[in-house]
Amino acid sequence: MSTQILPYLSLVIPAYNEARRLPNTLRELYDYCRRWARSFEVIIVVESSTDETLALAQAGTKTFPQLKVIGNRIHRGKGFAVRTGMLASAGELVFLPTPI
Repeated sequence: MSTQILPYLSLVIPAYNEARRLPNTLRELYDYCRRWARSFEVIIVVESSTDETLALAQAGTKTFPQLKVIGNRIHRGKGFAVRTGMLASAGELVFLPTPI
């Protein structure tokens, strides 16, 4: 039997060609989420990008332990990325943040 504690909240974030914005976004997201009293995970699903989005997301896991990165080798669109992240989530509640 596993004694792993599942996260209470999962955030699923699809990403495509976000290398310019991703490092700052991950820092701000980590600073915000780590103040939560509940456990959480952040899942970034990177569609096959033409920039360094996947490498930057993977590098973020070194300083953001709750971050999971999934790289889709074939670009299938945002809907597929969202579905992939939702199916990979383990949280009791699963959210897809939308831009304001």
